[in-house]
Amino acid sequence: RFFPMDLMRNLLDTMAATKLNVLHLHASDRCRWSVESKLFPNLTASLTGMHAGHYTQQDIKDMISYAGARGIRVVPEFDVPGHSTGDPD
Repeated sequence: RFFPMDLMRNLLDTMAATKLNVLHLHASDRCRWSVESKLFPNLTASLTGMHAGHYTQQDIKDMISYAGARGIRVVPEFDVPGHSTGDPD
């Protein structure tokens, strides 16, 4: 799911206040891609409805910087289709 940057900053502040130090960021989830790709712009161009929204590359840099200033490490996860659907093939 996509959460706006204001909500992400609030989440990171809350994590810091409760001494949580790792944000496991699902950058691809529910058959959608949530991070801007300069090489493959169509990955985010068609996101609408409940799948709408994505992070720009600058958003990700800002998120990592904001998290780091609060002692939080951002660990991105990029699922591939076989993993995200649980398909053993």
